[in-house]
Amino acid sequence: MKKRVLLVGLLSIAIACPSQVFAQTDAGKKVQVFKTSKAGDKDYQYQSIDMKKMQDQELLTDETIQIFSGEKGQKMLGIGGSVSESAVSNINRLNAENQQKIYDAYFSRNGSQYSVIRSTVGSADFSLSEYSYNDLPKGEIDLEQEKFSIKPDEDDIIPAIKRIQTYNPNVKLFAAPWSPPAWMKESGRRRSIIPSKGIPLVNNAVKPEYYDAYAKYLVKYLKAYNAYGIPIFNLSLNNETQNNPPWESGFWSTDATIEFIANHLGPLMEKEAPETELVIWDWVKSDNRLFFRDGFLGYNRTVLSNQAASKYIDGVAFHWYEVNVIDALQGKPTWDKNFQNLSTLKKEFPQIHLYATEGCQEMGPWINEWEPAGRYSYDIINDIENHTETWIDWNLVLDSNGGPTHDVDNKCHAPIMVNYHDPNSQDDDEVIFNPSYYVLKRLSKEIQPGTYQVKTDSTTTAIDRTAILQKDESVSLFLNNNNEEEKEVTVIQDGYYFKTRLSPNSMTTFKIPPLNETKRSIDDNLSITASSIEKTIVNRVDARLAVDSNHSTRWASSWTDQATLTMRFPNVQKLKSLTLHFQHGWDSQFRVEVSTDGQNWQELRRFSEGENNEQILTILGKDLQAKYIRFAGEKRATGNKYGYSLFEMMPTFE
Repeated sequence: MKKRVLLVGLLSIAIACPSQVFAQTDAGKKVQVFKTSKAGDKDYQYQSIDMKKMQDQELLTDETIQIFSGEKGQKMLGIGGSVSESAVSNINRLNAENQQKIYDAYFSRNGSQYSVIRSTVGSADFSLSEYSYNDLPKGEIDLEQEKFSIKPDEDDIIPAIKRIQTYNPNVKLFAAPWSPPAWMKESGRRRSIIPSKGIPLVNNAVKPEYYDAYAKYLVKYLKAYNAYGIPIFNLSLNNETQNNPPWESGFWSTDATIEFIANHLGPLMEKEAPETELVIWDWVKSDNRLFFRDGFLGYNRTVLSNQAASKYIDGVAFHWYEVNVIDALQGKPTWDKNFQNLSTLKKEFPQIHLYATEGCQEMGPWINEWEPAGRYSYDIINDIENHTETWIDWNLVLDSNGGPTHDVDNKCHAPIMVNYHDPNSQDDDEVIFNPSYYVLKRLSKEIQPGTYQVKTDSTTTAIDRTAILQKDESVSLFLNNNNEEEKEVTVIQDGYYFKTRLSPNSMTTFKIPPLNETKRSIDDNLSITASSIEKTIVNRVDARLAVDSNHSTRWASSWTDQATLTMRFPNVQKLKSLTLHFQHGWDSQFRVEVSTDGQNWQELRRFSEGENNEQILTILGKDLQAKYIRFAGEKRATGNKYGYSLFEMMPTFE
């Protein structure tokens, strides 16, 4: 097929693909490339692509993607997964080595670096049994929640979360009840039994006379977890607020939601658990009223328009599920494409945060298959393009049958699955990393807390795309090709560009360095010195490499706790910000100081051991005057036998 080309003034396009570069390029403007694909790439890092400055009268192919790095969207919370009882039970069945492998894979800096997790308030379908925190014999009630206890979580879920906190003490926990205790409900049971979607054939609503009791129940949960050192960042009113599946569920009409939040739960949380935010809906993006009762827009518009309730509501949570009768009859999961509803709601209620809190491939385990990976990348990218701030996968780990579940057949996929070969031995257990794991890993590593979505534009609808602005002003671009054929695109940003070919059924990540030199106001006469340099015959690690604008070179100190790296500029200037890009040891104890004369130092910021867990850290300048800027190490990370190591030390001035 003959390909159309566009003649564009002031552009000069380099032709490149992950494995080959054909055009003359500018030194230092290298784009890192990572790909996961149906063909077998597992977050594989290809040869970097060189970028080229735009010039006059060059030919473009018709499929271009442009990044506007100066136009920020939402601030991101990150990517994560759910610590369900089923997931934790699968991990706990493994030997210590395989348990460590899974926790490292999801939460370490060499793994996915998940920054958010989700857990259930009481049991769900992916629990080993049915329970709440206040189950009572038929006919009994406990209005003051005197018999409340989180003991069911103390053997598995709480220890798992505490272990996750050793990787990231700032991990944010979303919590959602699937159902209130049975004695509070009209139906008298936590499970629906009759699957009826949004049609309430079984009345799963809370009795109004128990609204106060249920509010106390939820707040007791928040306080009990907080007592374990596990603050709940975000509490959902209910998982799938208007669903009636054959497992635990709770049905909330708009009127009941408004009454309960405005007059019961909201005031009590504000008084006794003010650190926790509240979200509503926690279900589909669809506005299909036949299957989803009020629908995404109908329900949320009604509740958020009520000022008495909405003042207590932080955001709207949603899932990726949809109903398609033809697909359902064929045993196929359905892809939800109602992304525009997110932008519509955000435009109408701009103060509301949007959180994707659950998604998983249903109807089978899908072991080593590409479809779940393609669906993750498709959904996450499009959600982010429509104001979503976080995206949480469902079960962290499932067994090779897609479970376990209790009293229901609901086989599902997980990014990591376990095949238990021998019930009498843990040594033969197989930990399976599905393609979906590698997609989520790359998304999570690039979409860390404090990054921003930035505007992109495209001449093609065949490629899903989103771009994330990093703290060092580099950009991570995600391009998802869910087609059976290769796609060729040109990427343009800040006066530079490159061309690349996207493999069929693949998600490719491009890490684009900061391209606008004016963002770094560093004089050519800058002097930099270090108190020590690591003695190595393998790599150069001298002080100058920490200011060379190359994020692959570094300064490294000798293996001592006390070490400094000092920048001296020709003139005193007002410091706007300072970005530190660490190689390792960033959770060590250190301080950053400024001086106008090199003798009298003023502390800009000090970090105690474990306080900072960011590899790329930006510190505001507080309008301080500086001719000298000094990084001063005080104590290396616990157990760290190495010195301090900085890829870049990057100040900006007014």
